[in-house]
Amino acid sequence: MTDRQWLASFAAMLVLLSLPAGAVMAFNYYIDPHWNFKLDHELNDFQVGFDERQQKLNYLFSRKPDYDSILIGTSRTTYMNSESFQTEDVFNLGLSGLHIKEYAPYLRYAEEATGVKPERVYVEMYLDIYNGDLDLPLEPPEAYRDRAKNPLLKFTNLYSYDTYKKAKENYQYSKEDYYPKERAYTRDNQVTTTFPGVDMEAARKRNQEKNRLRSNEYPYNESFKQELLKIREAAPDAEFVVFSDLERLDRLAGYFELPAYMEAYERSVREIVEVFGSYRSFYLKNKYTTEDQYWFDYVHFYPEVGDQLIKALETGEGEGTFFIEVDNSNIDRYFAQLRELVGADTN
Repeated sequence: MTDRQWLASFAAMLVLLSLPAGAVMAFNYYIDPHWNFKLDHELNDFQVGFDERQQKLNYLFSRKPDYDSILIGTSRTTYMNSESFQTEDVFNLGLSGLHIKEYAPYLRYAEEATGVKPERVYVEMYLDIYNGDLDLPLEPPEAYRDRAKNPLLKFTNLYSYDTYKKAKENYQYSKEDYYPKERAYTRDNQVTTTFPGVDMEAARKRNQEKNRLRSNEYPYNESFKQELLKIREAAPDAEFVVFSDLERLDRLAGYFELPAYMEAYERSVREIVEVFGSYRSFYLKNKYTTEDQYWFDYVHFYPEVGDQLIKALETGEGEGTFFIEVDNSNIDRYFAQLRELVGADTN
């Protein structure tokens, strides 16, 4: 074999070897489980949120969406689809298990990625967010930001078997229009769920058992107010709408059985009002907080309920029946009403 023939054979072999890799890369790009590209079609319209911190920052840095306001909170806020806002474009930055120390960095990164200074920031303050023993995620926010900003990673991720497995999974769910777990995302960062729900009675019993193991001591986060100030400073020109999560009334009653837990909550609300001026509490008795049909597990509601939360936040509709606007003028009365509602011990 001549040198020329050998080179031709070697080149042909390289081409043949590269064909499978090229096909994998093309498929990964077509489905895009890491949310780095803009393709949107019926075979990738179910996206599994396997790492929401990374995926949503990838979305912000790569796609640079235009929006007026931003919604930030825990996994509960992912079920508040931003398309339900009627008068403003809102980006949903809901992230599973969001720690109080993560709010400010992710708000800053959203502005860094898009250049958008939000007109309004909707901030969920969930029950127990002021707990000093809550663990931070394994990686700090800047690690996710640095990966999202790295243009090389967009393409090296395409040449990855792990990406291929995730892409194949999204492809299958999209074909079937069905996802068997709690939530999947659309390409527009909206949540959909076909999850049938858990055994709610069993979930109640697990929650009751967990409550029985507590002591009447609460590890309050002494830096909670400082973290609130950092959130405020992350968007200094924005209007802040700070609100509670939506909780089942039976879960609230169990949580507040111990006086230390009520005292910790009251302290947190006073600090929230000091920093932001007001706090919108959804801790009231109504069909959404007392009926199982609106919940698919003990702490997560269906997106249709999220629509009602958005309506209340955007328009103020439902004040007194769905939520209470708490400020310095009524904060003590609110606490008295809440104690009566949940049957909390006042001693």
